[in-house]
Amino acid sequence: MYEIVSVVVNYNNPELPIVDTLNPISIRSNFLMKQITEKVTLNRKQKKILKGKVDNSGGLIIDKTKLPNFKFYLHSEISNIFQNLSADSEAINLLNEKKPFYVFSKPVIFLEINIAFINMDLIGGFGAIYILEKKNDKWIIKDSIGKWYS
Repeated sequence: MYEIVSVVVNYNNPELPIVDTLNPISIRSNFLMKQITEKVTLNRKQKKILKGKVDNSGGLIIDKTKLPNFKFYLHSEISNIFQNLSADSEAINLLNEKKPFYVFSKPVIFLEINIAFINMDLIGGFGAIYILEKKNDKWIIKDSIGKWYS
């Protein structure tokens, strides 16, 4: 899981901070699902998983020791900003200055086809779904699907 996050961050910009919580993936847009299935063949169960109809386990706090080369922001601090509950934090200045940071979903890994999906939103930048493939015991980015740009 951490290798997947690391590959995607390094592909984009490893200097930018990451919010420390991985949220469940939920791709409810038929348009995005169509783009995904044009790139990867998925069975019915795999599609259900990507649509968020299977994982109800909630978020997952990142073990920062597994990604020691990256900077992190606390999920609670970022959530408070978006809910206008905190006005005196470093993160509110971050948003005011429009400095970007990453928010990730938990990776969805289909070992039977050596494919993984992860949703990445770069706040102050863009959002994308990354499709990774495991080759020679390493995860590599196979493709990406843009969701939004700011």
